[in-house]
Amino acid sequence: MAASNKGFELLNFQLSAHQNPLNIQIQIRHKDLSKNISIKDCAFVSTHISEVLEESNLIKKDFELEISSPGIGDVLSTEKEFNTFRGFPIEATCINKNKETMFKSGLLHQMSSEHLSLNKKGKIIKIPRSEVIEVRLTTPSG
Repeated sequence: MAASNKGFELLNFQLSAHQNPLNIQIQIRHKDLSKNISIKDCAFVSTHISEVLEESNLIKKDFELEISSPGIGDVLSTEKEFNTFRGFPIEATCINKNKETMFKSGLLHQMSSEHLSLNKKGKIIKIPRSEVIEVRLTTPSG
């Protein structure tokens, strides 16, 4: 795809066919996860995808193309996100040795290659990384 050849990954695609003109929404990110998406990046990808769509004749109707970045969502996955949200309230979904799903909440202290560390009322709790399924930002009340 045009975006992939330019160093971007397509994350989400949504076509709203009930609208006139058609609305196409695409979310992108850099393949290099240390880079943030800029407005220039969105314009660049928009130009290239528009050209590809026009030349392909896949879409016969008028359409609007929207390129954006998903921003940082609820789920933390990259080292950069874990560093950015240190001290923020999170909920970790974990699976213990008995294959039981557990939910642990607290303030994000650190994510290392070995452990997820939470601050729970001033006490640091370490959860083995192998047991962590997902880490999600929450509100202070959960």
